[in-house]
Amino acid sequence: MDIELFVRKLQEAVGGRPEIDRSRTEQIVGAVFSALSAGLASSEADRLISMLPPPLKKLWYWRAVPKSVLSEVWKEQGIVELSRRQFFTLIQMEGDLASTEEAEATARCVIHLLREAVGSGDIQDAPGPLPSQSREWIPAA
Repeated sequence: MDIELFVRKLQEAVGGRPEIDRSRTEQIVGAVFSALSAGLASSEADRLISMLPPPLKKLWYWRAVPKSVLSEVWKEQGIVELSRRQFFTLIQMEGDLASTEEAEATARCVIHLLREAVGSGDIQDAPGPLPSQSREWIPAA
């Protein structure tokens, strides 16, 4: 799936909002990737990355925060694992979304499109790629 098709599908999924252009889509998808990378073990992240089409893989590498950086920040804040609220708040802030509800709805759309982009059930079936708790938060589409 190329990035233009991904943009179109995301626009359709969030109600055809014209303000979600390619740049905005990259920001939103990047926010979801950032939150996912925060909750994945390195091996889970590597598996997800290996399944992504090249344009999305490039976006992942551009947006995902290295686990070593997160570990230091989390240690300072006493965070062991992202909670549901933290997961969607991270997406809300990085995606510049109005609310955590919008962040959750948007994350569901992005995850659905990622599943579609890899062309199989691998995203859902993998030992990752969603943080264990978030599998409950973002059910199969």
